[in-house]
This record gives sequence, C-alpha cells and structure tokens, in this order.
Amino acid sequence: MNTRIDFSMLLPPPCNNYAGPTLAIWFLVIINTIGTIRSLIHMFFRDGGAQSIATMNLNVSGSQNIVAIFGQWGGMQLIMAFFIWIVLWRYREFVPLMIGEVLIEQLVRISIGHLKPTITTGTPPGRTGSMILLPVSLIMLIISLTRNTA
Repeated sequence: MNTRIDFSMLLPPPCNNYAGPTLAIWFLVIINTIGTIRSLIHMFFRDGGAQSIATMNLNVSGSQNIVAIFGQWGGMQLIMAFFIWIVLWRYREFVPLMIGEVLIEQLVRISIGHLKPTITTGTPPGRTGSMILLPVSLIMLIISLTRNTA
C-alpha cells in the first residue's frame, strides 16, 4: 500500500456549475464583504467594536474579557468568510448552501439575543442587521434554489 499526503485534496478541481440566478451570487458577495469587514473590526479594533459600534459599556469589571470574546468571535467570522470566498471563487454550486448558512446564522443570533440579551446604550447595528437579513436571506435562499433554464 502506497500512502502519501495529497494537498490537492484540500481544494479539488473547481466545478462552478451553479445553475441559479446571478443575483444570489451577488447577494453572497455583498454579505460576505460586509462579514469580512465586520470580522476584521472585531479582531483589530482596540475595543473589538463592543463599545465604539455595539454601544456596550466597557467601563465595568471584566471588560477586557468582553473585548477578548469579541476578538475571538471575529476570528470565527473570518474563517466562515474565508470559506464563502472559496465557494464564490471555485465552488459556486455551493452558493445556496452558503446562503443557508447566512440564514441559520441570523436565526441563531436572534435566538441567542432573546435568551441572553445584552445591555447597550443604543441599538447595535448587528441587531438591526439580523432582523433585516433574516427575511432577505430566506428570500435569497429560495431564489438561489431556482434553476435557470435555457
């Protein structure tokens, strides 16, 4: 038995045989651009965006933990954004799956927001964004599953 490590298995040859509307691809490009920027803010802003954007009071004991969690969350968001960029670049047949991920993320964010609400001095853009993105991503998922016919 001849065994070897084959790194080409990480990114198999691209198919890019998505048969749905281009609108779904552009939706994912826009959402992922915003997601990439958001993740970098969480990772590299001094406060992770917790106070400067989400209006959380960081003048409390343990505020450094909040900032650290925001940074780690940004790292996870960047990983997901990276996979979406790979889908857009090489594997567009997975566009509906990635839009489904966006939809599920909004459901989870809204649900956790109700179970574990945050105290802020204003409305964080992520809260409003999730309420808008939930129905929009559902519509886009349905659109992405329609097949173009010639």
